[in-house]
Amino acid sequence: MKNISKQIVGFVLSLLMPVMALANLNIDTVELKREPVIDMDSPTLKIEDYFKGRTWAWGVFEDRSGNVTRCYKVEMDGKVENNVLELDERFTYEDGTESTRLWKIKILPDNQYEGTAGDVIGLAKGQSAGNTFFWKYKLELPVSGRTWRLNFDDRLYLQDDGILLNIAKVTKWGFNVGRLTFAFSKEGNLLDKACNPSKDQDAAANS
Repeated sequence: MKNISKQIVGFVLSLLMPVMALANLNIDTVELKREPVIDMDSPTLKIEDYFKGRTWAWGVFEDRSGNVTRCYKVEMDGKVENNVLELDERFTYEDGTESTRLWKIKILPDNQYEGTAGDVIGLAKGQSAGNTFFWKYKLELPVSGRTWRLNFDDRLYLQDDGILLNIAKVTKWGFNVGRLTFAFSKEGNLLDKACNPSKDQDAAANS
């Protein structure tokens, strides 16, 4: 069971954009509801503008008890053609393992978005409002010979300094699996490498 949980975390962390949905949603689509805008006075977030070109991200996954179980960094390249944002993501984890994901996100009227990726069930659905972007989808992941469907609910917030913060809630059958927290930047030199959660926690405990 412990090995299965570790593999689930690994698959969850292979997501760059995250991610989401409610447990009672069907497997074909994810219904998106309008959300309150966090800050209309901050810079306006348009993902087709922000993710154009090279972007980097660094993040951690916390289990449902709040323990950091894995860290990672992401390098991605985005381009827009015919109202479709194509986002090529390359992940590196603290143990040296790597993975990739290719998103194709259609830009719709009224600040709406629909996206697909290889392991996304149906359509990912998104909505932008002010400095905030809401992004929801469901993934089907193979784990130890079984298939797991995980729901993701992402909130992305653009800051004045250009940093894009993302908090993603991960659930299954309505139960909390964990949380992804990470930061996007157009500058690739903010962090040299992904953190090592076990070493970081040991250092914090001994301080």
